Amino acid sequence: DIANIVGSVIGGHTGLLLNGFAIFSCSRKRRHTIRCSLNNILETKMHSRLHYRMTQW
Repeated sequence: DIANIVGSVIGGHTGLLLNGFAIFSCSRKRRHTIRCSLNNILETKMHSRLHYRMTQW
């Protein structure tokens, strides 16, 4: 249903935003950078999968 899709898209973009802040703070600390970039890759994969699902719908 449409409300679900809209909610998941907003949630996905919010997740990317929060993740960007996490990477920024991690790169300042420099020791958790690898973990942060792994999180970013996972987040991006989830996000592109969500967009794919929307185009197929």
